Order: sequence, then structure tokens, then C-alpha cells
Amino acid sequence: MNMRAMPTAWGLALFLTACASPDSEIHLAPLFSHHSVPGLDRAEALGGILSREETPRATSWALSPLLWRRVDSEGKVLADFLYPFGRFEKDPSRPHTATRILPFFWYERELRGDGVEETDWFLFPVIRGTSSDGSDESLGIFPFWGKVRNFMVLDEVEWVLFPFFVRTTQKDRQHTFLLWPFFGWREGGEASGWHAWPLYGQSEFGDQYKRQFFFWPFFTRTQEQLQKPHPLRGWMLWPLYGVIRQDDFEAHTFLWPFFSWASRPSTGFQSWSFKPFFKFENSPEKGKELKKVWPFWMHATSKVGEWTSWMWPLFWHHHSELGAVVSESFRFIPFWFEKELRSKDVTLAEEWHLWPLARKTRRADQSEELRIPSPGLDPLIEPDILSRNLGPWFEVWTDRKRPAEGWAHQRFWGNLYHAAQSKQHHRWSLPVLGGRWVEPNGTRHFSFLLGLLRWQKPPEGKTQLEPPAFPGPGWPSLSTF
Repeated sequence: MNMRAMPTAWGLALFLTACASPDSEIHLAPLFSHHSVPGLDRAEALGGILSREETPRATSWALSPLLWRRVDSEGKVLADFLYPFGRFEKDPSRPHTATRILPFFWYERELRGDGVEETDWFLFPVIRGTSSDGSDESLGIFPFWGKVRNFMVLDEVEWVLFPFFVRTTQKDRQHTFLLWPFFGWREGGEASGWHAWPLYGQSEFGDQYKRQFFFWPFFTRTQEQLQKPHPLRGWMLWPLYGVIRQDDFEAHTFLWPFFSWASRPSTGFQSWSFKPFFKFENSPEKGKELKKVWPFWMHATSKVGEWTSWMWPLFWHHHSELGAVVSESFRFIPFWFEKELRSKDVTLAEEWHLWPLARKTRRADQSEELRIPSPGLDPLIEPDILSRNLGPWFEVWTDRKRPAEGWAHQRFWGNLYHAAQSKQHHRWSLPVLGGRWVEPNGTRHFSFLLGLLRWQKPPEGKTQLEPPAFPGPGWPSLSTF
């Protein structure tokens, strides 16, 4: 045997025995980290740009900002890709599948309650829809030709060389346009009418309404609710004067939209306004009242709550009671938002947002999240969606608590500090330097210098050295699924 090779062999053997197992705790952030406590298993690389997390409720992984994907315990799939343009959803319980890449492509497939399967997709400029029983067939090549069913509130939309010819169908009524929207006519059922916009137009619908316009919008006339003993009638010579009357109700407008007043003596309703500066309205029958001196102050009340604004749109306060649920919120746009939802003496949800520095939420299951910073601006940018797609790039600190699942997790930017707690296990660590693990029985484990220096200290007893585990901390995986 070559005696010169013996020290190398011994060194290699020592190194191999000191290596941490693949599923043990490793903290080499921002390059790679793996952490676990009961109910939580998380691995990430490149400071969290690539990550995978598993809990009893869901498994998610991400390549930020290109892709984020989550599969929950019921098999539901939700994914974002090319954020904010792409979204994928799958719900096996319906079943339902949907994909979209704005603004060029979307796809949706669903099994209806009657057992018919519908498939709809759009790839600009082609629109296509099918159903398993042949009742819902759609095909269109925009703007050349198309026949599409169930479009928004319409049963069918047809076009040829849009906008030269367009026809819409709703129930037994059709509306046909030539050079949309300038020329058209209505027919079918109780509907009739035609228009040459903006010169003249008229339309009728059974005992519901009759409407006309001349040189729109300068003169319009309407009759609504014709089935009632006293229909609503009104006309307007825009913008000089307009009036609406029904029973003892009267509403007038002068130099629209600036001056208006209305009243209904039988119910005590009164309203007058000089828009946008003043408006005062009282409706005792409905329990509503509005007072506005814009932009300094506004106060509105109803049977379910009240809203107050100061120095619009900066300060808002809202209080409402719907059944046993009470909602209270305050906003200082855009910097501060707080909201509490409670039922009797039980808090259902709490939230505060100090934009763009931090956001904290607490839900009915007592789960909590603290994110620093939080650049989301509700409702323009939902913070949860922004965090899961771009969190590794901007979140300096996150603190999540999930009492229902039994775990909590804290993380500093790039995972340069990590801590997790579950079932009386407490772990924290810093990359390379090391960390500490406390077991439920009080035993404390310490690991330093990439796991090369490790020891444990039982609640009662002497300190004991532990074998090296490179790269550390090297503690065993505690995930249980």
C-alpha cells in the first residue's frame, strides 16, 4: 500500500463522514438553504429567487419573477407566470381549467352542472368555443368574421368586417349595426327601435320603457316603468335644463352637472347639490343621509354603517354592521390603512399597511403575516400576489404565523437570517456562522463554522460534542407530511 496516499485517504474519509445528509438543515444563503420544522419544509437558492415550500395545506415553488406555482391538499393548482401577464388555474372539484396570457391568449375549460363540457379559447385574432353537446359553438377571426356565443351578458355576437356589420342577440331580441355604432335597429320580442347616431334614435321595450334622442346628447326624452300606474317621465335639453317626474317625486338639473335638486314629500326625501363642491341628501325612508363639503369633509350614513372623509381623498373612516359582523377601517391615502373585522367580542381579521414600508395581516384562523417593505397599493396591486412573484427582490423582512398548521417562519432578505418554530421546536441560523436548535424537551443544539463545530446541552447534564456536519447546521429534517 502506498503510504503517501494514506493521509489523503484518511482526510477524504473524515470529510465524507462530516458531510450533512441531503435532507438535513443547510444554510449557505444566498447560494442555497434548506430548513424544516414539523409542518414546514423550505428550500431556496440564489437568495430566494428559486424556492420550494411544503406545508400540510399546499406545496409551492417559484422562479421569481418568471413563475410561481402552488398545489393545495385538494389538488387545486394556481400559477402565475410572466407576472403580471400570465395566470393558470385548475380546480379538479368542478372541474375547471383556465389559462391566460394578457392580452393575446386565454383558454378555459369547465364541466357544467348539467354534465356538458365547455371549452373556450382566444389566440389573437382567433376566438373559438365548443361544447360536448354542440349547443355552444363559437368561431371568430377578428375583425374579419365571427359568431361567438355567451359573450358577457349577450347570448350571441356576430360580425363581418367589424365595425361595418355587427349583430347581437339576447334571448329573443336582436340589435343590428351597420358601421357600428352609428347606424342600427332593434327587433324581436317586445323590442323595437332604430338610430342614426348622433342625429336621431328611438327604442321601445314592451311595458318597460320608451326612449328618444335628437342630436345626442343635446336632447333626450325617456319614459320608464310603463307598467306602473304612474310611469317615470323625463327630458333634458343638455346642458341647460332637465327634469324627471314620477308620482310626487321631482328631480331637476340646471347647467349639468353643476346644479341639481330633488324631492319626494311623501317620504321626506330631499336632495340638492352644487357639484362637485356641495351635496346634501336625506332619505328617511331608506335610513340614508349624505352631507358633503368637498374636498374638506363628507359624511354618509345608512342602515348598515357610516363613511366619513376629510380632505378628500386623503383621510377616510368607515364603520359598518352587517348582522353580527362589525367592520371598522381607516385610511390615510396612500400611506396608512388599518381594518378590523369582528363578531361580538371575537376578532375575525385585522390588517394594517404602512406604505411602502410594511404590511401586517391577521386572519380568522389566527394566521399572521408581516412583510417589510410592502409596495402593493390595494386594489391596484394585491400585496399577496406581488409578494409571491417579486418578494425575493424587495422584501427585507417577512414574518409568517400559521397557528392552524402549527408553525411560524421569519426570514431576512436573501435568507441571510432564518428562524422557524413548530411544536416547541425552535430553530434559527445565519449562513456560514451557525445557529441554535431548541427541542421540546429543552435540549439545545449549537452549530458554528459551516457545521464543523457542533455540540448539544441537555436541560440536565453536561455539554456533549456532536459530529461535524458540513455544510451546517446539519440538524435532521423535522418535516412531517
